[in-house]
Amino acid sequence: MTRTFTLAVGACALALAAGCSTTHPGAAPVAPVTQSPSASEATQYGEVTNISLVDRPGSASGAGTVLGAVIGGVLGNQVGSGSGRTAATIGGAAAGGFAGHKIEESRAGGSQVYRVDVRFEDGTSRTFDFRDLNGLRVGDRIRWQDGQMYRM
Repeated sequence: MTRTFTLAVGACALALAAGCSTTHPGAAPVAPVTQSPSASEATQYGEVTNISLVDRPGSASGAGTVLGAVIGGVLGNQVGSGSGRTAATIGGAAAGGFAGHKIEESRAGGSQVYRVDVRFEDGTSRTFDFRDLNGLRVGDRIRWQDGQMYRM
């Protein structure tokens, strides 16, 4: 009876944690993903020198790891007796922590972004990350103004 109750509490806690995600799947920035300079920066003109697709991992707060470790430890404690129970508790906590971290990381939404290198007319070069290129290609002339890139 106690084991069934513990399993039910663990399952409810895991379901509750999965529903408490802080990501907003429909929200996508219009500006580059990388931090943009201040709006007071003068307009700059340049040329796109390189575009590559790179992985951008999701970020996890650590709550999934902690919750997974607790649930895994509770479930592991239900197995065996004596030193076997201790080993099962430690193993369950480790496996639960790993699983909780991976679940939270996948829910945080790792993604691929386009890394765009630009050489400006003043000789400086900068790199920007975009979720969408909107037709931008290597060799295109651009205008960088107010934290936005415009194809010319």
